[in-house]
Amino acid sequence: MGEASVIAWATLYDTASGAADKPCCIASSIFCDLAHIWDGGRDGTAMLSESIGLQSKLPLEQRAALEQLLFFNVNQHRVRVGIQQSIETYGVPEIYELDGGLSVRVGNIAGVQTVFAVTTSGRPIGVAVFVRLASDRFVVLHLGVQPRSAATAEMNTRVLLKLMHEIRSAARRTQGVDRIELVYKHRHPVRLHV
Repeated sequence: MGEASVIAWATLYDTASGAADKPCCIASSIFCDLAHIWDGGRDGTAMLSESIGLQSKLPLEQRAALEQLLFFNVNQHRVRVGIQQSIETYGVPEIYELDGGLSVRVGNIAGVQTVFAVTTSGRPIGVAVFVRLASDRFVVLHLGVQPRSAATAEMNTRVLLKLMHEIRSAARRTQGVDRIELVYKHRHPVRLHV
């Protein structure tokens, strides 16, 4: 079994200083170059026409891309308080190997599920980590999409909607679950009814 990827809490969310953008791991050094982010032209047009797939595990060779998406995402400052609340309440997300693929676990919580949004080439462009914590609700612990630019704004919206639709579908299929909570909110979690 391979090593788990865990980034120290202070490093993980230190986006204001720009420290998360420095090549301190494989993911940062690979993905600092936009050529590795785009599957087509730098204007994002090839990416927008691409379909979005969903899967519960990623191939092992996508570890660097997943680290970038989950730990070194330049959009973290937008939801910093929610991320900190999630970590303080539920634990730190960790990438680990499971049955020959990659998944995400959080702290010591059992039953954590991960949904990855991927391009047709298999590159992760979004991730949602959630769990059924009470008999009546799913809690979305972490949610991330590729770094946003003007060219990918529409794609990011599509990715978020697809991830949330999948979680909502899972909630509807699960007996007793009638709401979804998003913890990335400043004062209180957002509750969506299924």
